[in-house]
Amino acid sequence: AGSVLDLFANDTLNHQTVCEPFMPQNTAEEALRAQCITAIQTFFSERRREHGKLRQQPAHAPLREDALRVPASHFADMEALQLLEPWSRFVLLADPDEPDSTPWRMHVIDTAPGEIHRPALLLLHGYASYSLLWAELIPLFHKAGWRVLVPDLPGHGQSDKPKKVQRHSLAWHAALLHQWLQQAGFAKHAHRAALLHDSAALLQPHLADLDFNQTLVLQTQAPEPWRKTCQQSSRFDLDAHWALSGQEAATRIWSAPFPDAGHRAALQWASWANGATAQADDGGTIAAKAVTCMNVPANGAAFRQWLHQQACALLTAFSDRIAPRA
Repeated sequence: AGSVLDLFANDTLNHQTVCEPFMPQNTAEEALRAQCITAIQTFFSERRREHGKLRQQPAHAPLREDALRVPASHFADMEALQLLEPWSRFVLLADPDEPDSTPWRMHVIDTAPGEIHRPALLLLHGYASYSLLWAELIPLFHKAGWRVLVPDLPGHGQSDKPKKVQRHSLAWHAALLHQWLQQAGFAKHAHRAALLHDSAALLQPHLADLDFNQTLVLQTQAPEPWRKTCQQSSRFDLDAHWALSGQEAATRIWSAPFPDAGHRAALQWASWANGATAQADDGGTIAAKAVTCMNVPANGAAFRQWLHQQACALLTAFSDRIAPRA
């Protein structure tokens, strides 16, 4: 009625209505006017307060101007993610370089929040991947009594994605990881372990102060051509790289976090794309020492097949450090 759209001024409608300002003529009408004003102001004040509270919740947190966020619809109808949904959540993390700015929203999986009596296992994905990589291991370790913590690193998965490649650095990622793990009470666990894949090995020296009881690095060989191609091409087919079958590739589950070139800043980060160079054990076995490196297939589908085959061996290797078998 005279605001953004004035319906009463539309002369094509069947009925014409005249809208005039209400001018109180006596005390009773003035009181009615005051009641109307109060009702409207109270309504919108409560709406603003509710909206403010909602925006403080991680799932509805505002997006930074220098970040992008993939709509939740891109991850809908993915069976593997749906099975992890009970453990899935968002956390807000202050930018270590700009603590007073809008926080970053990071997607994480935590299978047993607050259950510090369990041993804790941190799973970190590597280049061009996200928490979906560990979909088979997560319930396996959880059922065996572990608290499993799995983040989508910033720029990956369902986490906020910096627009600029320059935002990414190992120290920056490590600071955000420390902040989240501190929120989660990771240090309270008597036994702490980590499983790092590919480029995530670059973060290992920055996480040494977390005092892991054991760390296993699943290290690919020197940089493979596919990573260089992925770094340079906004159309690199991640589904074809990671998929175990043509049917799985058709679901587009691996490309979902990167719907366009603007979401791929993390994949263009040179240090991340080059990967880590670590020496694997001569025998390629899971050794019983603080940090163990294993050479694994560089091809995504081949690595996932290896992970499927080695799932029980990995569980045994980690669990034996807690309660060695006779």
